[in-house]
Amino acid sequence: MSEKVRVLIADDHTIFRQGLQKLLEAYKDIEVVGEAANGRQAVSEASRLSPDLILMDIKMPELDGIEAMELIKREHPEIKIVALSMYEDAEYVLKAIRAGASSYVQKSTTTDRLIETIKQTHRGSRLVVQLAIDSDVLMEVAPTISFIKGRGLTEQERHVLQLIVDGNSNKQIAQQLFVSEQTVKGYVHNILRKVGASDRTQAAAIALREGLSK
Repeated sequence: MSEKVRVLIADDHTIFRQGLQKLLEAYKDIEVVGEAANGRQAVSEASRLSPDLILMDIKMPELDGIEAMELIKREHPEIKIVALSMYEDAEYVLKAIRAGASSYVQKSTTTDRLIETIKQTHRGSRLVVQLAIDSDVLMEVAPTISFIKGRGLTEQERHVLQLIVDGNSNKQIAQQLFVSEQTVKGYVHNILRKVGASDRTQAAAIALREGLSK
């Protein structure tokens, strides 16, 4: 892993690309090595430049970001991808995750959050999702999930994780399991630690990603 994070920016809006490059240039540990105006260029530049990480818009002409991610990850699995989007819909999150994105960030996020996402993703954090996932969509896909095997999760923790993905709050989980909310908080704490997530949203997304990739 290089000292600087070598970043390729892929977005079809010139002003956004230029603005993002200017923003990233202020950080000594981040180097913008190239730009792409569409998905096809992103695939080409990924092969030519071998960046550590790509900031990839999921909606682009010629070849959209989702298709570009799939092609890049197939040929260059070591390249990390941060999906950028205007959309907060969980369907877009899941499409990006399935295509190989390591992280998903809304374009409306703060500079601090974007920089932290880049650094966390480069360091190998399992998944960074900077938004709240629509629990209705999670409930729709939850029946297809085979949950994370290994990781040291107990049977009860896996049950709690399933309930989290179903969109239940700690209070609702406590009611269903006939335990206290404090006990549920303990389960959630253990789950986050074991799956490498910083919050419930990330834990649910990791569960979806790993289950759907099998």
